[in-house]
Amino acid sequence: MRHEPDNEAEEEIPRRPFVASAGGLKVDFPSAPTELTAALKAGVGRVAVHGFRAEHDGIVYLAAYAECHARLDIDEYKTILDVPLDRWVPGAGRLRELGERLLRGQMIPGAPREADFGLSSRKGGHKWIARRRWMERQGFLYQAIAVMPATRAESADVARFLDSLESVPIAVDRRGLTPSWRRTRCGDDGFAILWPERFDDTLIRVVTAGAWTAAYHTYFVFQRSMGFAVTVVRYESPSLMHPVDVPIEAAEAMDDVRDRFLTDYGAECLGERPIHLRGLIGREFEARFTGPATAEAASRRHPPGPGVGYVRARVFAPHRRMSLLREITWDSLQTPHPDPDESFLEQPSRSKGDRIKVQLHRSPLRVFLIYVTTPNGRESHKGIESFLDSFDLVTL
Repeated sequence: MRHEPDNEAEEEIPRRPFVASAGGLKVDFPSAPTELTAALKAGVGRVAVHGFRAEHDGIVYLAAYAECHARLDIDEYKTILDVPLDRWVPGAGRLRELGERLLRGQMIPGAPREADFGLSSRKGGHKWIARRRWMERQGFLYQAIAVMPATRAESADVARFLDSLESVPIAVDRRGLTPSWRRTRCGDDGFAILWPERFDDTLIRVVTAGAWTAAYHTYFVFQRSMGFAVTVVRYESPSLMHPVDVPIEAAEAMDDVRDRFLTDYGAECLGERPIHLRGLIGREFEARFTGPATAEAASRRHPPGPGVGYVRARVFAPHRRMSLLREITWDSLQTPHPDPDESFLEQPSRSKGDRIKVQLHRSPLRVFLIYVTTPNGRESHKGIESFLDSFDLVTL
Protein backbone atom coordinates (compact mmCIF):
# COMPACT_ATOMS: atom_id res chain seq x y z
CA MET A 1 0.00 0.00 0.00
CA ARG A 2 1.36 3.41 -0.95
CA HIS A 3 1.78 6.06 1.73
CA GLU A 4 2.05 9.81 1.44
CA PRO A 5 5.60 11.10 1.81
CA ASP A 6 6.58 13.24 4.73
CA ASN A 7 6.99 16.64 3.02
CA GLU A 8 9.12 17.98 5.86
CA ALA A 9 11.53 15.07 5.75
CA GLU A 10 11.71 14.70 1.96
CA GLU A 11 12.66 17.60 -0.27
CA GLU A 12 11.25 17.49 -3.80
CA ILE A 13 13.95 17.25 -6.45
CA PRO A 14 13.80 19.48 -9.54
CA ARG A 15 12.34 17.85 -12.64
CA ARG A 16 13.78 18.38 -16.11
CA PRO A 17 11.49 17.34 -18.98
CA PHE A 18 13.45 15.24 -21.45
CA VAL A 19 12.29 14.37 -25.00
CA ALA A 20 13.90 11.85 -27.33
CA SER A 21 12.29 13.16 -30.49
CA ALA A 22 13.62 10.39 -32.74
CA GLY A 23 11.60 7.83 -30.79
CA GLY A 24 8.78 9.93 -29.36
CA LEU A 25 9.76 9.38 -25.70
CA LYS A 26 9.09 11.99 -23.03
CA VAL A 27 9.96 11.68 -19.33
CA ASP A 28 11.09 13.95 -16.47
CA PHE A 29 14.63 13.27 -15.23
CA PRO A 30 16.19 14.76 -12.07
CA SER A 31 19.29 15.68 -14.10
CA ALA A 32 20.60 15.51 -17.66
CA PRO A 33 20.65 11.80 -18.62
CA THR A 34 23.42 9.80 -20.28
CA GLU A 35 22.45 8.20 -23.58
CA LEU A 36 22.89 4.44 -23.98
CA THR A 37 22.21 2.04 -26.85
CA ALA A 38 22.00 -1.71 -27.29
CA ALA A 39 21.28 -3.90 -30.30
CA LEU A 40 19.62 -7.29 -30.29
CA LYS A 41 19.28 -9.85 -33.03
CA ALA A 42 15.71 -11.04 -33.44
CA GLY A 43 13.76 -12.99 -36.01
CA VAL A 44 12.80 -9.72 -37.71
CA GLY A 45 16.43 -8.57 -37.89
CA ARG A 46 18.38 -6.09 -35.80
CA VAL A 47 16.37 -4.29 -33.10
CA ALA A 48 17.91 -1.22 -31.46
CA VAL A 49 17.07 -0.25 -27.87
CA HIS A 50 17.74 3.41 -27.04
CA GLY A 51 18.14 4.23 -23.35
CA PHE A 52 18.79 7.17 -21.03
CA ARG A 53 20.16 7.01 -17.49
CA ALA A 54 20.45 9.49 -14.62
CA GLU A 55 21.15 9.10 -10.91
CA HIS A 56 20.14 11.28 -7.99
CA ASP A 57 20.28 10.77 -4.22
CA GLY A 58 20.99 7.04 -4.48
CA ILE A 59 18.19 6.28 -6.98
CA VAL A 60 18.89 5.24 -10.58
CA TYR A 61 16.40 6.54 -13.16
CA LEU A 62 16.17 4.83 -16.56
CA ALA A 63 14.01 5.40 -19.63
CA ALA A 64 14.11 3.53 -22.93
CA TYR A 65 12.31 3.00 -26.20
CA ALA A 66 12.51 0.36 -28.93
CA GLU A 67 10.54 -0.48 -32.02
CA CYS A 68 7.71 -2.81 -31.04
CA HIS A 69 7.65 -4.90 -34.20
CA ALA A 70 4.44 -6.78 -34.94
CA ARG A 71 6.40 -9.95 -35.69
CA LEU A 72 8.36 -10.20 -32.42
CA ASP A 73 7.59 -13.40 -30.57
CA ILE A 74 6.95 -13.36 -26.83
CA ASP A 75 10.52 -14.31 -25.86
CA GLU A 76 12.02 -11.60 -28.08
CA TYR A 77 9.57 -9.05 -26.68
CA LYS A 78 10.57 -9.92 -23.11
CA THR A 79 14.29 -9.77 -23.96
CA ILE A 80 13.89 -6.26 -25.39
CA LEU A 81 11.86 -5.21 -22.36
CA ASP A 82 14.60 -6.45 -20.00
CA VAL A 83 17.53 -4.76 -21.77
CA PRO A 84 17.70 -1.62 -19.55
CA LEU A 85 17.90 -3.64 -16.34
CA ASP A 86 20.09 -6.43 -17.70
CA ARG A 87 22.67 -4.19 -19.36
CA TRP A 88 22.60 -0.80 -17.68
CA VAL A 89 22.12 -1.59 -13.99
CA PRO A 90 25.14 -3.31 -12.39
CA GLY A 91 24.14 -6.38 -10.37
CA ALA A 92 20.59 -6.52 -11.75
CA GLY A 93 21.17 -9.70 -13.73
CA ARG A 94 19.37 -11.85 -11.15
CA LEU A 95 15.86 -10.49 -10.78
CA ARG A 96 13.01 -11.83 -8.68
CA GLU A 97 9.58 -10.94 -9.94
CA LEU A 98 7.53 -9.40 -7.14
CA GLY A 99 4.31 -8.68 -9.01
CA GLU A 100 2.74 -6.93 -11.98
CA ARG A 101 -0.28 -4.63 -12.23
CA LEU A 102 -2.28 -2.79 -14.86
CA LEU A 103 -2.65 0.95 -14.34
CA ARG A 104 -5.41 3.43 -15.22
CA GLY A 105 -8.25 1.01 -15.58
CA GLN A 106 -8.50 -2.59 -16.66
CA MET A 107 -10.73 -1.76 -19.65
CA ILE A 108 -8.50 0.76 -21.39
CA PRO A 109 -6.70 -0.86 -24.37
CA GLY A 110 -2.94 -0.40 -24.19
CA ALA A 111 -3.01 0.93 -20.63
CA PRO A 112 0.45 1.20 -18.98
CA ARG A 113 1.61 -1.72 -16.86
CA GLU A 114 3.86 -1.70 -13.83
CA ALA A 115 5.98 -4.42 -12.23
CA ASP A 116 8.40 -4.72 -9.29
CA PHE A 117 11.57 -6.82 -9.16
CA GLY A 118 13.81 -7.76 -6.27
CA LEU A 119 17.54 -7.18 -6.82
CA SER A 120 20.62 -8.54 -5.13
CA SER A 121 21.57 -6.70 -1.95
CA ARG A 122 24.15 -3.94 -2.29
CA LYS A 123 26.53 -2.23 0.12
CA GLY A 124 25.05 -1.84 3.56
CA GLY A 125 22.89 -4.94 3.21
CA HIS A 126 19.76 -3.00 2.15
CA LYS A 127 17.14 -4.67 0.00
CA TRP A 128 16.86 -3.11 -3.46
CA ILE A 129 14.00 -3.21 -5.92
CA ALA A 130 13.40 -2.04 -9.46
CA ARG A 131 10.02 -0.62 -10.44
CA ARG A 132 9.28 -0.63 -14.16
CA ARG A 133 6.41 1.03 -16.00
CA TRP A 134 5.93 0.34 -19.70
CA MET A 135 3.45 0.83 -22.52
CA GLU A 136 3.10 0.48 -26.29
CA ARG A 137 2.35 3.54 -28.39
CA GLN A 138 2.73 4.47 -32.09
CA GLY A 139 4.63 1.27 -32.89
CA PHE A 140 7.21 1.64 -30.07
CA LEU A 141 7.71 0.12 -26.64
CA TYR A 142 8.33 2.79 -23.98
CA GLN A 143 9.44 2.22 -20.40
CA ALA A 144 10.60 4.10 -17.32
CA ILE A 145 12.46 2.33 -14.50
CA ALA A 146 13.54 3.39 -11.02
CA VAL A 147 16.12 1.33 -9.11
CA MET A 148 16.22 2.12 -5.39
CA PRO A 149 16.36 0.76 -1.84
CA ALA A 150 13.10 -0.94 -0.93
CA THR A 151 12.54 1.66 1.79
CA ARG A 152 12.23 4.40 -0.85
CA ALA A 153 9.93 2.61 -3.26
CA GLU A 154 6.95 4.76 -2.29
CA SER A 155 8.73 8.11 -2.42
CA ALA A 156 7.13 11.00 -4.27
CA ASP A 157 10.19 11.40 -6.51
CA VAL A 158 9.85 7.88 -7.86
CA ALA A 159 6.11 8.27 -8.41
CA ARG A 160 6.58 11.58 -10.26
CA PHE A 161 9.23 10.06 -12.49
CA LEU A 162 7.12 7.05 -13.47
CA ASP A 163 3.98 9.18 -13.92
CA SER A 164 5.84 11.47 -16.34
CA LEU A 165 6.35 8.71 -18.94
CA GLU A 166 4.46 9.53 -22.12
CA SER A 167 4.75 9.37 -25.89
CA VAL A 168 5.02 12.44 -28.12
CA PRO A 169 4.94 12.76 -31.93
CA ILE A 170 8.04 11.24 -33.50
CA ALA A 171 10.34 13.61 -35.36
CA VAL A 172 10.12 13.11 -39.13
CA ASP A 173 11.79 14.81 -42.05
CA ARG A 174 10.12 16.65 -44.90
CA ARG A 175 9.22 13.31 -46.49
CA GLY A 176 7.14 12.30 -43.47
CA LEU A 177 9.63 9.53 -42.64
CA THR A 178 12.17 9.08 -39.87
CA PRO A 179 15.76 10.07 -40.76
CA SER A 180 16.88 6.42 -40.92
CA TRP A 181 15.18 5.99 -44.30
CA ARG A 182 17.61 5.97 -47.23
CA ARG A 183 17.35 5.22 -50.91
CA THR A 184 18.19 1.52 -51.20
CA ARG A 185 18.97 -0.45 -54.35
CA CYS A 186 17.53 -3.96 -54.57
CA GLY A 187 19.60 -5.01 -57.55
CA ASP A 188 18.48 -8.63 -57.74
CA ASP A 189 14.97 -7.53 -58.65
CA GLY A 190 15.90 -4.34 -60.48
CA PHE A 191 14.45 -1.53 -58.40
CA ALA A 192 15.43 1.17 -55.92
CA ILE A 193 13.24 2.77 -53.26
CA LEU A 194 13.34 4.58 -49.91
CA TRP A 195 13.93 2.00 -47.20
CA PRO A 196 14.85 2.11 -43.48
CA GLU A 197 18.13 0.72 -42.20
CA ARG A 198 16.48 -2.63 -41.43
CA PHE A 199 14.00 -4.57 -43.51
CA ASP A 200 12.62 -8.06 -43.27
CA ASP A 201 13.70 -11.09 -45.27
CA THR A 202 12.20 -11.45 -48.72
CA LEU A 203 9.03 -13.53 -48.81
CA ILE A 204 8.84 -15.87 -51.83
CA ARG A 205 5.55 -17.30 -53.05
CA VAL A 206 4.66 -19.11 -56.29
CA VAL A 207 1.20 -19.16 -57.88
CA THR A 208 0.37 -21.40 -60.87
CA ALA A 209 -2.55 -20.65 -63.19
CA GLY A 210 -3.10 -22.00 -66.68
CA ALA A 211 -0.14 -21.58 -69.02
CA TRP A 212 2.03 -19.54 -66.65
CA THR A 213 3.34 -19.30 -63.12
CA ALA A 214 3.73 -16.13 -61.10
CA ALA A 215 6.64 -15.97 -58.64
CA TYR A 216 6.05 -13.34 -55.93
CA HIS A 217 9.10 -11.80 -54.20
CA THR A 218 8.01 -9.41 -51.43
CA TYR A 219 10.27 -6.96 -49.58
CA PHE A 220 8.62 -5.30 -46.59
CA VAL A 221 9.03 -3.56 -43.28
CA PHE A 222 6.62 -2.68 -40.45
CA GLN A 223 7.20 0.63 -38.74
CA ARG A 224 4.95 2.40 -36.24
CA SER A 225 1.87 0.36 -37.22
CA MET A 226 2.38 1.02 -40.94
CA GLY A 227 3.51 -1.56 -43.49
CA PHE A 228 5.71 -0.62 -46.47
CA ALA A 229 6.19 -3.23 -49.18
CA VAL A 230 7.37 -3.93 -52.72
CA THR A 231 6.29 -7.14 -54.43
CA VAL A 232 8.04 -8.20 -57.63
CA VAL A 233 5.95 -10.67 -59.67
CA ARG A 234 7.65 -12.62 -62.47
CA TYR A 235 5.49 -14.48 -64.97
CA GLU A 236 7.16 -17.61 -66.32
CA SER A 237 6.18 -20.58 -68.45
CA PRO A 238 5.54 -23.44 -65.99
CA SER A 239 6.43 -26.44 -68.15
CA LEU A 240 7.66 -27.76 -71.46
CA MET A 241 4.07 -27.65 -72.66
CA HIS A 242 4.51 -23.88 -73.03
CA PRO A 243 8.23 -23.52 -73.82
CA VAL A 244 8.36 -20.35 -75.87
CA ASP A 245 6.61 -17.39 -74.35
CA VAL A 246 4.08 -16.49 -71.69
CA PRO A 247 0.63 -15.81 -73.12
CA ILE A 248 -0.19 -12.90 -70.82
CA GLU A 249 -0.17 -9.19 -71.58
CA ALA A 250 0.91 -6.40 -69.25
CA ALA A 251 -2.64 -5.13 -68.66
CA GLU A 252 -3.89 -8.63 -67.86
CA ALA A 253 -0.96 -9.22 -65.50
CA MET A 254 -1.60 -5.97 -63.60
CA ASP A 255 -5.26 -6.95 -63.25
CA ASP A 256 -4.20 -10.35 -61.93
CA VAL A 257 -1.81 -8.89 -59.34
CA ARG A 258 -4.36 -6.36 -58.09
CA ASP A 259 -7.24 -8.86 -57.91
CA ARG A 260 -5.14 -11.50 -56.16
CA PHE A 261 -4.03 -8.97 -53.54
CA LEU A 262 -7.61 -7.85 -52.85
CA THR A 263 -8.83 -11.46 -52.64
CA ASP A 264 -6.01 -12.69 -50.39
CA TYR A 265 -6.50 -9.95 -47.82
CA GLY A 266 -10.26 -9.44 -47.88
CA ALA A 267 -10.04 -5.89 -49.24
CA GLU A 268 -12.53 -3.82 -51.24
CA CYS A 269 -11.18 -1.58 -54.01
CA LEU A 270 -12.24 2.05 -53.48
CA GLY A 271 -11.00 3.36 -56.80
CA GLU A 272 -8.29 3.14 -59.44
CA ARG A 273 -6.59 5.63 -61.76
CA PRO A 274 -3.76 5.59 -64.32
CA ILE A 275 -0.41 6.92 -63.17
CA HIS A 276 2.84 7.99 -64.86
CA LEU A 277 6.10 7.97 -62.87
CA ARG A 278 9.51 8.64 -64.48
CA GLY A 279 8.61 6.91 -67.73
CA LEU A 280 6.67 4.10 -66.07
CA ILE A 281 3.00 3.81 -66.92
CA GLY A 282 0.82 1.97 -64.45
CA ARG A 283 -2.13 2.22 -62.09
CA GLU A 284 -2.80 3.35 -58.56
CA PHE A 285 -5.58 1.93 -56.45
CA GLU A 286 -6.87 2.37 -52.91
CA ALA A 287 -8.64 -0.28 -50.88
CA ARG A 288 -10.24 -0.84 -47.51
CA PHE A 289 -9.74 -4.08 -45.59
CA THR A 290 -13.26 -5.30 -44.92
CA GLY A 291 -12.80 -8.82 -43.62
CA PRO A 292 -10.33 -11.48 -42.53
CA ALA A 293 -7.66 -12.66 -44.92
CA THR A 294 -7.92 -16.04 -46.58
CA ALA A 295 -7.02 -19.12 -44.55
CA GLU A 296 -3.65 -19.24 -46.26
CA ALA A 297 -2.84 -15.63 -45.50
CA ALA A 298 -4.07 -15.64 -41.91
CA SER A 299 -1.00 -17.44 -40.60
CA ARG A 300 1.54 -15.47 -42.63
CA ARG A 301 3.83 -13.17 -40.73
CA HIS A 302 4.09 -10.54 -43.45
CA PRO A 303 2.06 -7.63 -44.89
CA PRO A 304 -0.47 -6.25 -44.62
CA GLY A 305 0.14 -6.68 -40.88
CA PRO A 306 -2.11 -6.57 -37.82
CA GLY A 307 -4.56 -3.75 -37.21
CA VAL A 308 -4.49 -2.25 -40.70
CA GLY A 309 -7.58 -0.84 -42.37
CA TYR A 310 -6.41 0.93 -45.52
CA VAL A 311 -3.99 0.32 -48.39
CA ARG A 312 -2.71 2.53 -51.17
CA ALA A 313 -0.86 0.75 -53.96
CA ARG A 314 0.73 1.27 -57.37
CA VAL A 315 1.19 -1.37 -60.05
CA PHE A 316 3.70 -1.15 -62.91
CA ALA A 317 4.55 -3.58 -65.72
CA PRO A 318 7.73 -2.29 -67.42
CA HIS A 319 8.59 -3.16 -71.02
CA ARG A 320 10.20 -6.56 -71.33
CA ARG A 321 13.91 -6.53 -72.07
CA MET A 322 15.31 -8.05 -75.29
CA SER A 323 18.58 -10.00 -75.39
CA LEU A 324 20.56 -11.93 -78.01
CA LEU A 325 19.97 -15.65 -77.76
CA ARG A 326 21.72 -17.21 -80.81
CA GLU A 327 22.51 -16.82 -84.51
CA ILE A 328 21.05 -18.98 -87.26
CA THR A 329 22.44 -19.28 -90.82
CA TRP A 330 20.95 -21.03 -93.80
CA ASP A 331 21.19 -21.09 -97.58
CA SER A 332 19.20 -18.30 -99.20
CA LEU A 333 17.52 -20.78 -101.56
CA GLN A 334 15.84 -22.48 -98.61
CA THR A 335 12.79 -20.89 -97.06
CA PRO A 336 13.10 -20.64 -93.26
CA HIS A 337 10.12 -21.38 -91.08
CA PRO A 338 10.80 -19.78 -87.70
CA ASP A 339 8.55 -20.41 -84.78
CA PRO A 340 5.82 -17.75 -84.95
CA ASP A 341 6.24 -17.09 -81.21
CA GLU A 342 9.95 -16.28 -81.58
CA SER A 343 11.20 -12.78 -82.40
CA PHE A 344 13.81 -12.41 -85.14
CA LEU A 345 15.95 -9.54 -86.35
CA GLU A 346 17.10 -9.76 -89.97
CA GLN A 347 20.66 -8.65 -90.75
CA PRO A 348 22.09 -7.65 -94.17
CA SER A 349 23.60 -10.54 -96.17
CA ARG A 350 27.26 -11.14 -95.43
CA SER A 351 27.89 -13.09 -98.64
CA LYS A 352 25.96 -14.07 -101.69
CA GLY A 353 23.74 -17.05 -101.02
CA ASP A 354 23.71 -16.68 -97.18
CA ARG A 355 21.34 -14.80 -94.88
CA ILE A 356 21.74 -14.36 -91.16
CA LYS A 357 18.99 -13.93 -88.63
CA VAL A 358 19.48 -13.29 -84.94
CA GLN A 359 16.97 -14.70 -82.45
CA LEU A 360 16.06 -12.29 -79.69
CA HIS A 361 14.82 -13.46 -76.31
CA ARG A 362 12.26 -11.49 -74.34
CA SER A 363 12.76 -11.52 -70.60
CA PRO A 364 9.89 -12.75 -68.39
CA LEU A 365 7.15 -10.22 -67.78
CA ARG A 366 7.61 -8.45 -64.44
CA VAL A 367 4.96 -6.60 -62.46
CA PHE A 368 5.86 -4.37 -59.49
CA LEU A 369 3.31 -3.86 -56.72
CA ILE A 370 4.33 -1.04 -54.35
CA TYR A 371 2.00 -0.43 -51.42
CA VAL A 372 1.56 1.01 -47.94
CA THR A 373 -0.90 -0.28 -45.34
CA THR A 374 -2.08 1.91 -42.47
CA PRO A 375 -4.59 1.82 -39.63
CA ASN A 376 -7.84 3.69 -40.20
CA GLY A 377 -7.34 7.41 -39.68
CA ARG A 378 -3.78 7.57 -41.04
CA GLU A 379 -4.68 7.53 -44.74
CA SER A 380 -3.18 10.98 -45.30
CA HIS A 381 0.20 10.27 -43.66
CA LYS A 382 2.89 12.09 -45.63
CA GLY A 383 5.19 9.08 -45.64
CA ILE A 384 2.78 7.17 -47.92
CA GLU A 385 3.33 9.52 -50.85
CA SER A 386 7.08 9.75 -50.21
CA PHE A 387 7.50 5.98 -50.26
CA LEU A 388 5.40 5.42 -53.36
CA ASP A 389 7.06 8.28 -55.30
CA SER A 390 10.57 7.01 -54.49
CA PHE A 391 10.19 3.83 -56.57
CA ASP A 392 12.37 3.56 -59.67
CA LEU A 393 13.85 0.86 -61.90
CA VAL A 394 17.59 0.17 -61.95
CA THR A 395 19.78 -1.88 -64.27
CA LEU A 396 20.27 -5.46 -63.16
